[in-house]
Amino acid sequence: MTISHVCGSIIVQAKGSFLNGSGSVKEGKEAVGMPKAYQKNGILYPYVSAQCWRRWWKASFVENILPAIASDPIEKKYATMQFLNPIDDIFGYFEASERKIDIADVNKVNVSQIRSSPVQITQLHPIQQLGSGTHPAILKDKAYVHLKEGTPLPYTSKFYNADLEAMFVIDVNRIASYTNFNDRQEFSPSTILEYQKSSHIVSIGPNRFQARDADILRKKRVIYTLESLLTINGGAKSAQYGTDISPKAILVAGTNGGNPLLSRALIMGKERPRLDLDRLIAAVSSNPSLFETSVFCGIRQDYIENMAELTTRKDEFKEKTGREIIACSPLDTINKLHEVMG
Repeated sequence: MTISHVCGSIIVQAKGSFLNGSGSVKEGKEAVGMPKAYQKNGILYPYVSAQCWRRWWKASFVENILPAIASDPIEKKYATMQFLNPIDDIFGYFEASERKIDIADVNKVNVSQIRSSPVQITQLHPIQQLGSGTHPAILKDKAYVHLKEGTPLPYTSKFYNADLEAMFVIDVNRIASYTNFNDRQEFSPSTILEYQKSSHIVSIGPNRFQARDADILRKKRVIYTLESLLTINGGAKSAQYGTDISPKAILVAGTNGGNPLLSRALIMGKERPRLDLDRLIAAVSSNPSLFETSVFCGIRQDYIENMAELTTRKDEFKEKTGREIIACSPLDTINKLHEVMG
């Protein structure tokens, strides 16, 4: 079994929250606080930018995972090493060079050190339209703020009325692995020399390097990254619209390709989200050679309306896809993936 990527999707229950703002807009005489939204067929759909919720994910890793792995003997070797530590490795970095380069020099070389994150993500976007009015996924709050007693000032703000979905893919092979390609330099020559001399990295090919303990670090850091996803928190106006934004459902599978194959599997049912098993069966059966593991469905109790269907149709799922579908809690999803990754 060769797991080169971990693909998945999450659902955040964002009703009554304001997670990512776009400033104020004029509605008549009112200045209305507006969350980010896109428009389709005249209807506004709220979303959270990938940049925004990646920041929540990174913050969760720093707050909840780093202290827990501080005593790990392997991670200890790299904890204070720039670029090799888990934060830089997983979430990327950019370090501009102090060297001055003549822009007229056609032979100039970019000596900045840049690493894009091995974790690819999409925006958080709504799976449904609910509520009432012109824009059913967005509701309006009209209230007053008293900056001084007896002088109420009216304000209006809009907020979400939706469950938000995002897809992600973790490139396992890039964890603890670094490449210099053309002007994309993840390690400068001086960094390579320093870390090879201290035996922290080894060369694995022309302009390619990896941490000495890369095989161990890859598995550990993939699991650490997913664990931190379960405890994300944040968002704009949290004092006013505080919401538990930890994922209520997470679908995960180990694959040997980088496509987000588990996308759009959760849809809106009559009153609660539901898992679209027909769509999930079609996605897995259309790409059977890409799936290296079962499909793990970590779902909070009573969050989706068709939880029983996962049990009654699991034999059908295996017959049509060649893979099992395993229903469990979000945390058990990560634990089960950990078991199959070894």
